[in-house]
Amino acid sequence: MRAIAARAGLGIETAGSPEPTRAGQVATDLNAEPADDLRAVLASTEARVALLADPGAFSEGANDEDAGAVAAARSRGTTLITLEPIPPAAADLPGSAWVEQQPGGRPIDAVRLGALPRRAKTWIAASDLFESFGIVRSMSVEVMIPSNAGTLGAALVGALDLVASVMGDTESIDAALASDGRAGAPESVRGFAGSISALVRATDGRCASLHASDQAGAFSFGATLVGESGTMRVTHTGFCWTDAAGSVVDNQADLGESAESPADAAARVIAERIVRLTDPSEPEPAPDGLPETLAFAHAALLSARTGQPESPATIQRLVSTR
Repeated sequence: MRAIAARAGLGIETAGSPEPTRAGQVATDLNAEPADDLRAVLASTEARVALLADPGAFSEGANDEDAGAVAAARSRGTTLITLEPIPPAAADLPGSAWVEQQPGGRPIDAVRLGALPRRAKTWIAASDLFESFGIVRSMSVEVMIPSNAGTLGAALVGALDLVASVMGDTESIDAALASDGRAGAPESVRGFAGSISALVRATDGRCASLHASDQAGAFSFGATLVGESGTMRVTHTGFCWTDAAGSVVDNQADLGESAESPADAAARVIAERIVRLTDPSEPEPAPDGLPETLAFAHAALLSARTGQPESPATIQRLVSTR
């Protein structure tokens, strides 16, 4: 958290912990004022940024009071950035305050994921070439997050978000989870560790594979896109496009800092997102699309439990918030 704040040019005013008895020590470590009630802090803070490294039980069960605290923070201009998806389960969204239209928009649309690969500087730069690159026939995605920068749930959401942004509507996902020893896959993206792999089939016959983990001791994301125009490889440090003959069309592989440690790489990517989100000269970004991605994640985890392909579209209809 110190590294993120330093890279983003921010001072830490208030700090706490999901464990109230540790709030004082956490605040002391960060040279900040202690707080033991996250909901109360969000409902009253005047800070520019609220960064949730570990939300604890906050937002579980789609708690309407938690949604109200997020809405209150947004109404005062506070940008909420979290390393863990909140709320954590698509099934809890229908009928909840998280998806209720309010004067400032839905509370869930105020939630920004700090390490969402699609919002990283390198992906944004590469996306300027997507129209020229043309249709992507197949893709592979990997997202690795160390335990101090997120969880397997965050890595899975980030990977699925990338797949959906390129492939569009998906017909099925067939997933397998190598977990931390617990029986079966969870029903939400909160509170589990391990690695997950999946094969995604798009409705138009295209395909994607993904691998997400919080066990690699690394921070990285990568996507390899294959189409008529060749191959484009995008990572957290840059991108390179080679045509079908193997010639380089565009190479910007050093937009990041390739020699970084995992902690430094995570801090850089998260800080870059904070700077963009709080820059008054930047246009208001579109919501991260969490309801749709959480439904996709629900289908992935259901597939990991059943051992069978599942339909993200079916899950989306079941938990539709529209």
